[in-house]
Amino acid sequence: MVLGFLIFVFVIVINGIISAKFSEIAEMKGHEGTAYFWYTFFFGIVGMLMVVALPTINTNKTETERVKESGAYNYSENKSIKLDSNRKTATPIVNENATITCPLCNYEQPADRKVCWQCGANFEESKQRTVAHQWLCENCKKMRTQSPCEYCAGE
Repeated sequence: MVLGFLIFVFVIVINGIISAKFSEIAEMKGHEGTAYFWYTFFFGIVGMLMVVALPTINTNKTETERVKESGAYNYSENKSIKLDSNRKTATPIVNENATITCPLCNYEQPADRKVCWQCGANFEESKQRTVAHQWLCENCKKMRTQSPCEYCAGE
């Protein structure tokens, strides 16, 4: 009788440990872990299979999420908010393919941005933006806007 009770307690403890691990897996996949703890605890292998089959959501940060976290743009109201005063200001380079390039980090992005999504620089609100003509440098294989190449100083 005592041996049977000890086995029962052992099984419950092991089941709780396994359920906690599957709860962590569900949280890593972007889901509520508490619910999946109980699914795994009460339904055993079926609950484990549910956690394994869960789709992964929001694990890779996109450019949009990085900008949201930086506080550079208020997406809930879809309007610009006050930016950090320590951010650099730059005049973006307008490309021929309807994009702009940040002159500080050389990141190409859509032309309607007010903040560089790579380095966080504020783009000036000038009506006339610099138009760049780019060429492929034959030495370093990077797009250049001037001669000699600003990256490798080659012609």
